[in-house]
Amino acid sequence: MAIVFDSKETVFFVGGDAYTGQVSTVQPGGCTKAFYDDEGVALDLSKIMGADGVALIGVVNGTPSGGNTLTKADAFGSAKPGMIAYLFGTHVDLHGRHEILTVPDANTITFAALTFIGVTADVTCNIGGAYDLLQTAVDGSDAQTNNVFIFDNRNGSPEQQIDFDTTGGNIGNNTQMIIEGFHTLPGDMNKGGTYYQSPLDALTNGVDVTCSRNHDGEAVASDLFSIDNFDGLVIKNFYVHNTSQGVGYNCVEFLNSPYNISFINCKFDDAYQAFAGAIYTLKLDSCYVGNDFAHSTQSSLVSSGGSCVNCVFNGDGSSYCFRNDYATYSQCLFYKSDSGVYCIRGNNFESCIFYGQKVCCIGVISGTTANVCGHNNIFMPAAAAVIVVYSATATGSVSDDTLTNSCIWTVADVAVTNHISIIGELKQLSSVTEANPQFVDALNNDFRLLPTSPCLNTGKSTIGNSNDDEGYTNMGAWQRKSFLGMD
Repeated sequence: MAIVFDSKETVFFVGGDAYTGQVSTVQPGGCTKAFYDDEGVALDLSKIMGADGVALIGVVNGTPSGGNTLTKADAFGSAKPGMIAYLFGTHVDLHGRHEILTVPDANTITFAALTFIGVTADVTCNIGGAYDLLQTAVDGSDAQTNNVFIFDNRNGSPEQQIDFDTTGGNIGNNTQMIIEGFHTLPGDMNKGGTYYQSPLDALTNGVDVTCSRNHDGEAVASDLFSIDNFDGLVIKNFYVHNTSQGVGYNCVEFLNSPYNISFINCKFDDAYQAFAGAIYTLKLDSCYVGNDFAHSTQSSLVSSGGSCVNCVFNGDGSSYCFRNDYATYSQCLFYKSDSGVYCIRGNNFESCIFYGQKVCCIGVISGTTANVCGHNNIFMPAAAAVIVVYSATATGSVSDDTLTNSCIWTVADVAVTNHISIIGELKQLSSVTEANPQFVDALNNDFRLLPTSPCLNTGKSTIGNSNDDEGYTNMGAWQRKSFLGMD
């Protein structure tokens, strides 16, 4: 791998400056992260690429001289230190990506840590530009020593499956590969950007493909993302969907237990499952998981640690919503389904909303490690007979003090008859509020709390509680202290 990855944080692009993306197979360069930040590349992609993502500078038959120097008459007028060139040719010591060190004049550039062999004019040099495929960008990068950032706006899926298997981050070096989808400019799909779509909006209005990097598997008989022993991966703003839904053909498959994988503002749907396999520490942040899966659960993750924050799990018409072992769920919405979360090992629930479940909100606990705990949740199943936490065969633990400061009511606007049923033994939770939580408009997925809600300022007390309203949080995913309007 080229020396730039050993010395600097780097930035590369897939697609280019147009949302349709370029289709050139020419190997591009990129830039260092410092150049990206200092030059404001995120606001002007023309600083690093030509139209449709072509290389900013493309040179053939460049002449090496002076060990690390490349010359070509009037070729390098727009080159700058910090740009990355892809170099190849018989007289290139290390084929691959190298940082431009200096630009003495329009005819000359020098490289850091590179020695040309001989002086024959046969060097090809592509400076800047964008990859045509995400797979090529992933395989052409190396995040073992320094972080790698890949910005991708290649619309559609010319590649149905992406294999993450060789060039990931390194736990010892605390490095990551960060892949971020964008529409027109990097950042415009992030929260607050022009093309941001929240997970709740995806539930209400369907996924808007212009607001995510649309990775459509086109009904392929394979996993769409295969993450095999590839650590330190962050994927942002992707819509991963549409396998054949055959057994085992998932949106994401984890192999050989990778470490520290994050999906941020991503959507998943139309597959056998959204996630499968084993992983150490998975984070889902502001993600939407749809309800078109062939399996009875949206995932069957075996995970050691991890969290799901601000996510929406749409279980409408499904047997179960999500499974993620040993995870903490915070400010998530579990929407409908027969049974909500599938809990087979320890899970913690904080400020979540369970809405419209038909059998139980948390269910099918099995194993001695299947412990449920949490606080500030709102449980609002469909009817009085629905159990909040249920298992027919469990040997795990759900005690009276494990789900404190929560609200329990039903969509039918009556109380839940039995809170817990474990192996036929019924229990009631004492530290709960049994009253309508008073959402603004739950039927239309508006789960904000009205100013008269019993869930406002009645959640878990804070560390500085002084026995007044300022010392308490809210129940549910809406965390404003008071509701001042419908904005």
